[in-house]
Amino acid sequence: MKASELRALSDSELLQKLRELDKELLNLRFQRDTGQLENLRAIRSVRKDRARVLTLLHERRLGINEELTRKAMAIKQGQAVEQAPKRRARRSGSSAESEGGS
Repeated sequence: MKASELRALSDSELLQKLRELDKELLNLRFQRDTGQLENLRAIRSVRKDRARVLTLLHERRLGINEELTRKAMAIKQGQAVEQAPKRRARRSGSSAESEGGS
């Protein structure tokens, strides 16, 4: 699952997704230990999805990436998203100073 898809979910939906991933991971580990699991990459995929969910929950608790969350919610609701104007990189010095203005 992509992080952009997860950002569109609410906190309660993320917690539900986390519970589902925990159950799935437990089942996959059980299958692995009993020799029934053929696709070992499935465990890796679920672990990474779980980490993405935990990261998003932690970001929201700290107030990080609120703008990204707002944009994702607006997209989910079908609203237009305003984009900030692009900033240009500053140069270290002006041309008058670099030409030897002593």
